Amino acid sequence: MKNFLNIVLIISLAQVAHTAHASEITSIYTTGDVLTAATLDTIKNAVNDNDTRIDTMVATPSARVPYFFARPPNSLDDFNDPYPVGTLWVDTSSSGSDVYISIDSSGSSTIWKQRSPLVYALGDTGPGGGLVFYVTADGMHGLEVAPADSSSSEWGCENTNIARAEGTAIGTGQHNTVEILHLCSDADSAAQAATDYLANGYYDWFLPSKDELNQIFCVLGNSASARYTCSGLPDTLNTGTFNAVSLSYWSSSQIDTATANASEQSFVTGTQGGATVKNTSLGVRAVREF
Repeated sequence: MKNFLNIVLIISLAQVAHTAHASEITSIYTTGDVLTAATLDTIKNAVNDNDTRIDTMVATPSARVPYFFARPPNSLDDFNDPYPVGTLWVDTSSSGSDVYISIDSSGSSTIWKQRSPLVYALGDTGPGGGLVFYVTADGMHGLEVAPADSSSSEWGCENTNIARAEGTAIGTGQHNTVEILHLCSDADSAAQAATDYLANGYYDWFLPSKDELNQIFCVLGNSASARYTCSGLPDTLNTGTFNAVSLSYWSSSQIDTATANASEQSFVTGTQGGATVKNTSLGVRAVREF
């Protein structure tokens, strides 16, 4: 049985548009074919032509291709000419092949910005169109808050103990909200108003926990009179456009199995109320994890 030899030229460089060249090999040769001098010249010219195109792409910023390394870049990776600002670095050692781009190619102080997977900083716009108020150490995950209020609402179920909605820490708001919706039948509750929020195709919004709400205030809703409550966090002035003049906002944290009370926070003073009756109508701002 005759074996087939298919000569294929591959340039394995991401994001490079393929352009036809006269010297490319398009023929399929089989074992036993006579490789004439003319055929060998065609092969040689095609290889040389590809080498030329690679050199051209590296030297031309508009056609720059990624460089692949088994580690992330650092400030000592000096990509000066012919590798200026805009050079792409792919870290093949990461599970997602993280991509970085050089934004400053100064000698011994190169600055790289991670482009993929996306990373976030406090105050950035999140994937759901909200404002990022909490991020993990690697910046790839966190919490975002909706850019606008939902309808003002009562916490709901004043005389019902939502025993598993007492989480206060960052990361507990979603669980609190699920428990409230499971055990509270009030259709106009704050938890329901938060989960009804929809933006950028995301349906997974919820009512923040006590500490999540405080983080929102400190990062995005802080007022000049309350900066002392947010030690160690950015010094901001209501960049989240909260209704700080008149509103306090509900958290999803019920307080100490007290069937009548839940935690809320003033966005005027930053004060968190530990025992506010559930039938009080307060502001609602939905959040989501990413």
